[in-house]
Amino acid sequence: MLKLGQLTSKVTGLFPKQQVVFWFSSRELLVSYQQRKKRITLDKNSGFALGQINDQAQAVSTISEVLHQAKLLGDNPLKQLTATVFVSSTSSPLERSIIKKTFRQAGLSKVSLVTYATALRSFASRQNMQAGVGIYVGQDLGEALVFSPQDQAVFSLDYSLQQVVQELQSLLREQQKLEVSLEAAMELYLALAKQPSNYTIRGRNIQTQEVGTSTLSNQDLEQLLSFFRQKLELELRPLVSSALFQELSPENWLIVGDPVFNSVVRDKFQGKTLFLSLVEEVIQGVQWL
Repeated sequence: MLKLGQLTSKVTGLFPKQQVVFWFSSRELLVSYQQRKKRITLDKNSGFALGQINDQAQAVSTISEVLHQAKLLGDNPLKQLTATVFVSSTSSPLERSIIKKTFRQAGLSKVSLVTYATALRSFASRQNMQAGVGIYVGQDLGEALVFSPQDQAVFSLDYSLQQVVQELQSLLREQQKLEVSLEAAMELYLALAKQPSNYTIRGRNIQTQEVGTSTLSNQDLEQLLSFFRQKLELELRPLVSSALFQELSPENWLIVGDPVFNSVVRDKFQGKTLFLSLVEEVIQGVQWL
């Protein structure tokens, strides 16, 4: 006769469990499992847009394909595949319901949602940051929170990397008569945080239609950086004027995704910042699996 421990082991072997973590935007899907990480570039037909699911059927197909490619589905029909999915703290109950339903239809037996605010706060706690400010700037949206051991306040930011790139493209067309790609604009934005003396960028001259390189002077770069600094300071006003921020006067800031935001906080608020360029670092810093 099998002992209880042996029976439990055999049942577990028949119904193995696998856990996966997802963080998504309109441009990519980050999947973490078994100490592996995959970044899947998404196109306009993926079913994801603006940090949400905009076409449920397409999103189910996208997720299912990713799971099969990672060999997380299809190898064992009895496998119980569960997931943690990160979502905006300001997403509505309906939006969260759609996200859960979509991932379940893709083959996941259980789906747990974790807000960006919870992710930032949990990571900060692991860094002995019990009170402070957390900021996440993603491709589609931005979010900020001020927190203490007993309380927190969450703020939606009208600021995202996608929006930044589009504004930078517009500024270059207006000021430099230069048309640049999204990738070139993003590289320039990231470089602004380092405050270089000049910067060479490739694009198309609007007046001559010629494609080539153009060098932005220190003055050009200062004007661009000043534009984004003012915009960021404006975005932070609701947070810094909140009752909890005024009560805490926090020194510690955790910033994910935007180095320019990081430089603004250091210069404007004299904050002690911990900057993470990738959300993978948030996932690695807390045991979500």
